[in-house]
Amino acid sequence: MQYFKKTRKLLWNAGAAVFFTYVGFQCVFAALELSGVDFPEICKNTEVVSVPSPDGNKVARIGYSDCGAFTRVQTGVLLVDLKSGEEYGGIFGIDSEPGDLRVSWESDKLLVFSNFPMEKLLWFNQKPFSGVKFRIQ
Repeated sequence: MQYFKKTRKLLWNAGAAVFFTYVGFQCVFAALELSGVDFPEICKNTEVVSVPSPDGNKVARIGYSDCGAFTRVQTGVLLVDLKSGEEYGGIFGIDSEPGDLRVSWESDKLLVFSNFPMEKLLWFNQKPFSGVKFRIQ
């Protein structure tokens, strides 16, 4: 019985220590954020090109990110609705720099991705609320 009480007390104290350490770090980070301290960016994000839709209401932004020595460069496409300001990310991504990637509008509501190695494709997601369909050629 004595062993059980000691174990329970040890676990309780360890849990309390973890909890208060977590809360302490959150308070420090919140104070730094409120004081205007800028944290350095971990990844370097580079926008390559913006491709406006034929009617000029939307723009597809192609860019890539490089997060350092132990990661690979990833290219992604972000769709921006210029009228509403809405951004739709996670549409298209490849595991390399953009290279010869082509992003073109076939109409105001159809965006086409072509000229990239299919084995490098990381994600391809339709975003129905964007009002645009996406296609790979």
